[in-house]
Formats: sequence, C-alpha cells, structure tokens
Amino acid sequence: MRTSLRCLAFVALCATAALSAGRPLAAQAQPFDKNDRARAKQMLAAIKQSIETSYYDPTYHGIDLNARFKQADQQLDQATTFSMANAVIAQAMLDFGDSHLYFIPPERPSTYEYGWVLRMEGDRCLVLAVKPGSDAERKGLKPGDVILRMETFAPTRANFWKLRYLYYTLSPRDTLKITAQTGDAAPRDIEIAAAVMKKPAVKEYSFEGLEKEVNQEGQEAVTSANRSARAGTVAIWQLSDFEFDPGSVDRVVDTITKDATALVIDLRGDGGGYVDTLQRVAARLFEQPVTLATVKSRKSSKPMTVKPKKPVFTGTLVVIVDADSASAAEVFARAVQLEGRGRVIGDQSAGAVMQAEGFEDALEGLEGAIVYGASITNADLIMKDGKSLERVGVTPDEKILTTPDDLAEHVDRVLARAVGLAGGTLDPSAAGKLFPVEWKK
Repeated sequence: MRTSLRCLAFVALCATAALSAGRPLAAQAQPFDKNDRARAKQMLAAIKQSIETSYYDPTYHGIDLNARFKQADQQLDQATTFSMANAVIAQAMLDFGDSHLYFIPPERPSTYEYGWVLRMEGDRCLVLAVKPGSDAERKGLKPGDVILRMETFAPTRANFWKLRYLYYTLSPRDTLKITAQTGDAAPRDIEIAAAVMKKPAVKEYSFEGLEKEVNQEGQEAVTSANRSARAGTVAIWQLSDFEFDPGSVDRVVDTITKDATALVIDLRGDGGGYVDTLQRVAARLFEQPVTLATVKSRKSSKPMTVKPKKPVFTGTLVVIVDADSASAAEVFARAVQLEGRGRVIGDQSAGAVMQAEGFEDALEGLEGAIVYGASITNADLIMKDGKSLERVGVTPDEKILTTPDDLAEHVDRVLARAVGLAGGTLDPSAAGKLFPVEWKK
C-alpha cells in the first residue's frame, strides 16, 4: 500500500444531532436488527483499537478515547437504520477534527449523482458545472448559481466537505432539496432527483479499493490527472491529483515542458495522492535538494527530502490552488513558496494535510463478508517554517477568486492571471475553454 497524502474531503455531519432528534438520516430505511447492531458495534470496537495502536498523537488531542467510544457504543443502541449506525461511527472519528481520520462504511449497492460540480470560492458555494440531461439541468440549475442551502444546512468552508460525505457516502438522497440563487434574482427552492446507478459486483476489496470508492463518491466529473495546454511558451498543467504512477512523472513533465520557458500548475480540486508521486514531481522542479516536510509520527520525526532529478525544469513557476486543493497538493504549493521557487495564486487551500495508513476489516453477514475500513492518521507534516498546514491551509501570494459571473460566462480569470504572471498572455474566455468538464458515463 502506498503512503497516502490524500484528503477524503468528506466526513459525517451532525450524526449526534440527527439521532437525538429521532430523524433517520437515510433516504430509504433498510431493515436493521440486533445482528446488524452487533456488527456495527464490532466495527466501532475494531476502529477504536486501530486508533489506539496507530494514531500519531498518543494523547488523541485531549479526547478521552474510552469515554468517547463508550458514548458512541451507547448511541448505537438507539440506531434504527444502517445509515444512523454508520453516522455514529463516523461522528466518533469526526470529533478528532482530523482531516485524514475517517470511517469508510460498508459498500452500498448503488451510487448517487445529483448532476453538478460544486466548489467553495471564498465563502460562497458555487455551481461550477451542470451535467447535461440531469434533473438539475431540467430544474434550471446553471453554472455560477450560488447554493444557499442544502436541506437545513447553509454550506460554508467549514462544513462543505462534511456535506459532501453526508449526501454521497453516508446518507445519499433519492431527492435533495436545495436553495439556489442566480445573480441578483430571488432565491428559489429546487428539489433535485438523484441519478441512482447500481454498482458492479466486486468480489474482493483492499483498503485502496475502499478508499478510492469513497473518494470517487461526490466527484461526478472525471478529470485526467495530466491534461495540459500551451499559451505561447508557457506550459499549463492541470494536475487534478497526485494519485498516479510516479514512474510516469518524468515522461509527463518532459512532454508538458518541452521548449517551455514557464510552467503553470493548476492544482484546483487536487485532493492529493501518493507521497512518491509528489516527491517525483518536486524532484523535476527544484534545482537543489529540498525537504518538503518533516513527517512527525508517534515515535519519530523523519524529513521528506527530495533530490533533484535531471533534467530539472528551471523556468518560471506559478501554482494555482483553491478550497479543494488538499494534502499533497498543499505540501507542494507551500514548498514552492517556502523555497522561493515560484508564486502561488488563487484561494486559501483546504488545510487538510496529514499522513495516513489504511485499516480494513470484514464481518460475516447473511450474504457474505461485510467489508469496511478506516483511514488512520499516522503522522503530522511539519513544513520548513516549523508549522503544520492542518486546519490552516496555504495562503496564496495573490488571492483571486472565481466569481459567479465568471462561471456563467465560461471564463477563467484565475488561469489567465497565472499565465500572465508566468510571462505569457491568455484571454480569460480562451482559458475557460481549455479544460472542459468531463462527466462520468
């Protein structure tokens, strides 16, 4: 298993509040009997043991681990659906306030898509794209619309990742009620019907398989990790994640930067990925050895050092980040700043920067093994300035946000600005057409 620097981006929301209100979280309740409750308690106990063994902070951020998990065990006595039981387990981990400590519930038979791509820009939740033919399109949702409410929740930078997990992984809805606003028009209530698709059967799951499935839920669009373009001698690399074979990095960098004088790396929406891929990318862009971060685990501190790998690209470097740039993407962007290698522009990044290992287990069920897992944070990452990015994020050298008008008009002022800083010229309208949304089929 590769060492992961990837943020799940979504963990449970208000499970305890929902239970105390007696309101089932599931859109469709499934039978839940004493055997199911016993299995849920087994999952909770196994995850607690894994945290005791592997969690990087032996003080658990001041949380009384035994008391917290005893409380969760008691809450499972009140659960009446699988979704409620899953929410209790997820909430027990959410209490740590740790971006890489999360529960991966047993696989559901179906996936849910609402027909949109959403992203926080500053303090606003914006619709980036709407899937053609979706119910969201039929109901009049458009790029640039502001999402004011999702059921009873107002999306914020603090809770948006939780909402995504709630509605895609923990408790997806057949229909989702939202409040949206287009420009200066009055807000309107919309009820969006989800596209529910049966998953193909999988005989055997690894942790990587479970984690990949959870990460894919909530990502209705598919973006290649290595899309690129040119604006004169400025190369543009849309690096959507670091979750690809590090052995391919040299070929990709060589191809993208051939005859280029500058490079813009677009990390918007990049949730991170493999440590070795991050290191290989950095090795091709830094002329001198660099310590990307110090990996501080329960028992040791080890530098994450990168040595240059020739030919190093030495041209001007500009990096774009946004609220969904997380984990490995944040480490890379901050290292670019701290080493004086280039400029970082865009929005404040996610502040989800830890290292984790996988825990997986299986329970016996009526129809075979019930596979579940968890991501257990095994290290903090301390940057060259002695600070952690967790809950803080990367502050761009120049803050520039995508606006609702930008999205409605299909322009990309942020990418155009990055190219300008790199010494090139790119019209915002042309920038908006370079990397169209690729929808899942």
